[in-house]
Amino acid sequence: PVDFPNSTVICQEVQDDLTKGFAAYAPDMCRRLKEANLPYENCKKDYCQMFDDAVKKLVHLDGPGYYGRDTCEPFLDFNRSLCEKEYRDAQVFCDCFCPMMPFFDPIPGCEEEVMHFLVLGKRSAILAEKYPMSPLCAADLCRWFELIGNPLPPNPVNIAYGVPNICHVSGLPFKPKQCERQVTTVGKSLALGTNVQIPYEPCPWHEPTKEDDLIECTDKTTHTINPLEADSWAVCAERNFRWTCPKNFPVMCEDLNCDGSADYCCQTRVGRCMGGKERMCPPMLMSDLGEWHGLLTPGATVSRGTTT
Repeated sequence: PVDFPNSTVICQEVQDDLTKGFAAYAPDMCRRLKEANLPYENCKKDYCQMFDDAVKKLVHLDGPGYYGRDTCEPFLDFNRSLCEKEYRDAQVFCDCFCPMMPFFDPIPGCEEEVMHFLVLGKRSAILAEKYPMSPLCAADLCRWFELIGNPLPPNPVNIAYGVPNICHVSGLPFKPKQCERQVTTVGKSLALGTNVQIPYEPCPWHEPTKEDDLIECTDKTTHTINPLEADSWAVCAERNFRWTCPKNFPVMCEDLNCDGSADYCCQTRVGRCMGGKERMCPPMLMSDLGEWHGLLTPGATVSRGTTT
């Protein structure tokens, strides 16, 4: 980092640019075009340009020095030439979120908060503190995910051309209470009466509990189960479903094949999952994507690999 007197100022200017540009106008643009049954043809170009402009402003004299220290560092690996074709966050926003924007109807102030979080807040603990996701706005976002993310919705949304398939294969957390815990980053301290930062956990299932036969539910309760009894595994059914799997069954599978096809199964290894895949981490919610470093393609699955 370049520790010039204006380093912090430039980093803040970049953040302001990110919140006042594409993040500010894209939701309404998406709604207007969808109402006219027209595609937002330049969506990925505009999404990628937003970050490209940020990097150009942050890098000092073509690099390697940069302004902003840890606050703006998460944006420095952005690669404009890869973004439109390889970045899953650009694909999910433009091919799923944008055409489904008419169904995102948050309370006043929450659309801005959600966009600021998706563009900035999710990328680091420092940025999450500046651009948090409150419980109220998390509830709005998760109600939207419930409408567009469930591949087998009880009440499908009525919209021209239906919900794009990418919405169903991008790991969007469509169980409301579980989703809210995944994306909320600020809460109220009952003891202090002030807001406190909550660790961001978009993919909690990647780390099992610390004990064999101990499962954690979304309501934060933990329970000792008998792996041989199906009813024992169903303990989270009325507690907003499974949050993390037991240490001896560390892999949460991708498909809903447990508890009457209502919950994700826990297995000893990926190969024992019925669909052969581990539950993916939603690219749009991840703090850091491999393709931002040139490591993955949009078709790559976010997985820890086989666990035994």
